[in-house]
Amino acid sequence: MARESKGILGDHQLEISEQEIRWSNDMTSGATQWKGLESFSETKDYFFIFINKASAHVIPKRFFETETEEVQFAEQVRAHMKTANHNT
Repeated sequence: MARESKGILGDHQLEISEQEIRWSNDMTSGATQWKGLESFSETKDYFFIFINKASAHVIPKRFFETETEEVQFAEQVRAHMKTANHNT
């Protein structure tokens, strides 16, 4: 199904702010407020920002130039999600 839906697979640009997470590619774009996200997790090689139980933004850790950048990204995402969930 994902292969048949244009804009789901492939490279995406991701931007985070205090209010939301925005994504875009050459086919589509969108945004979700932090309070609307399901969860955040990571493996050795990837970060996962779950929009719901079935879909997530997958961020390869190889994207970051240093381990410090990886850690800072994870800390920002967790802080935004915690703040959003605390304010609901």
